[in-house]
Amino acid sequence: MSGLRDRLDASGALPDEVFVRRREVSTVDLAVESAPAAASPAPSEPDLPELGSMLDRYRIEDVIGRGAFDDACREGQALAEAARRSGWAVQPEALRLLGLAQLKLGRLLESEAMLTLAQASASRLDSLGISSGGPTLEARRTAARCEVLRGTVLRIRGTLDEALAAFDAARVQFEALDDTVGQADALSELGHARLTLAGELDAAEALIERAKGLYEALGNQVGVATCVNTLGDIHRRRGDWAAAEQAYRWAMVRFDRSGSDARLFPRLNLGLVLLHVGAVDDADALFAEAQVLIDRSRRAGLSAVVRICRLPGAAARRDAATWAEGIEALARHGDRPDADLAGVCARAAELAAGWDPVRASVAAAAARALTPT
Repeated sequence: MSGLRDRLDASGALPDEVFVRRREVSTVDLAVESAPAAASPAPSEPDLPELGSMLDRYRIEDVIGRGAFDDACREGQALAEAARRSGWAVQPEALRLLGLAQLKLGRLLESEAMLTLAQASASRLDSLGISSGGPTLEARRTAARCEVLRGTVLRIRGTLDEALAAFDAARVQFEALDDTVGQADALSELGHARLTLAGELDAAEALIERAKGLYEALGNQVGVATCVNTLGDIHRRRGDWAAAEQAYRWAMVRFDRSGSDARLFPRLNLGLVLLHVGAVDDADALFAEAQVLIDRSRRAGLSAVVRICRLPGAAARRDAATWAEGIEALARHGDRPDADLAGVCARAAELAAGWDPVRASVAAAAARALTPT
């Protein structure tokens, strides 16, 4: 895995976000209405939402920012349905927000369905050709934002070529819209995706530095922190542990100041660095903090990951309860190759050797099973 920012929370095909809830997605209630018949004149302006409805949308964005993704899903579903019934121009963005919340929860199938509906709805609004600004321009922005999220779904599933194509398509759309924030987002995701490809570290670093420069010009501290966290992943993959630690600590402070739900990722990544250099207690303290944040936001895939990461600390303290949680999480994760988790289990086996040979052998077997071939 290329850094625990990857573990957006899913299941199934990813090495990181395993545990996708594989169930049928019903989109009947949120179906996008068909376009008006050709004979029907296009309206000069679509009906726009009342101020209170726009505030609903912003409230959902705030709920997502605080990590309350289940609440965001419920509110997003209600807003999207109300938008469908009334024909609000905000409908595509409401659907995108719902897709984002589901993605954060690791519900990849549901997220993809909502993003597809959002793009279709945005395309319909754009096809009305109302003006070069206002609702039409916002619809194009929403479509580009959806493409970034769709690329994230594809990356999580491991279809990197498709993910890279989606991120690049979004970048082109944002450039056409002169949307600097969108360009930075797309570049950041492009760099993060390339990070997972062999021999692409330099290319990934260049993309992340470009995104970071745009975020800095905008004064977007969360965006800058995201890029620095990814640069930490690059340093770690190169074996530069000191530079990785410095990057993760910097990102952690900035995320904490912003209150962003992303503050859990540098904790997980820094924990891996500290575990590697032998600071087991400090690493486990960070994993424990991340576990609280993950459980609060109900991210299923990350919940398993952080419990596996706590195995070395449990072995060092001879904490049977925390050890049992980690072993149960390993069973849920399965034997999908993951170099970082393999290292965690190998360290746990070393620390458990003087405590319980059986536990040590279980951890050692898990390390072998998780080691990429």
